[in-house]
Amino acid sequence: MQNTKITISPEESEALGDTGFFRKKAAITSKIIMIFSELAESLRPIIADHPGLFPPGTSLFREKISRGENYKGLPYIVIDFPAMFGKESVFAFRSMLWWGKHFSFSFHLGGDLWKSRQVHVTEKIAALHNKGFYLCVNKTPWEYHFESDNYLLLDELQGNKTRGLLQESPFIKIARRLEVAEWQKVIEYGKETFSLVLDILPNEIRESA
Repeated sequence: MQNTKITISPEESEALGDTGFFRKKAAITSKIIMIFSELAESLRPIIADHPGLFPPGTSLFREKISRGENYKGLPYIVIDFPAMFGKESVFAFRSMLWWGKHFSFSFHLGGDLWKSRQVHVTEKIAALHNKGFYLCVNKTPWEYHFESDNYLLLDELQGNKTRGLLQESPFIKIARRLEVAEWQKVIEYGKETFSLVLDILPNEIRESA
């Protein structure tokens, strides 16, 4: 007879036999993907109105939707649009559902693209105050939680502190969040976030003319 100290509680045993959650999760995932696709569609006219803001190689016509089961133990759904992930640079607007936590909308600019836009963005970033934006203060741009070691509310940073953080970092990532219960607001909030971010970027066509 096998000797084991492993036990399964009555609640865990009940969950083990429950398939209902997985059916609900599949249905919800499908709906979130449709909402994200609608968000991408709503961004296309904004992109068309700002042709000089997007560097060569940026995907402006097709969104990339991906999902996984384990960001810090919880599932997630991500849409990158518009986006460009290169060896030397990153330019990406990422919308994300972190299951049970929140939606987030983040803009990530890194590498050479950040270096060439750093002065302009640093001068303009104050325009994002009082709009719920967070600034990434982590050494890596690949975390998406809103704990204080990753994001700080931009409103709570003094101007000199913000400038110092931006000057020292090889990237900028700014983000807003939305509670999961506010899923009805995803499209409008995502559109608004995208438009606000574009307003602090330099127009490459105008500047090179």
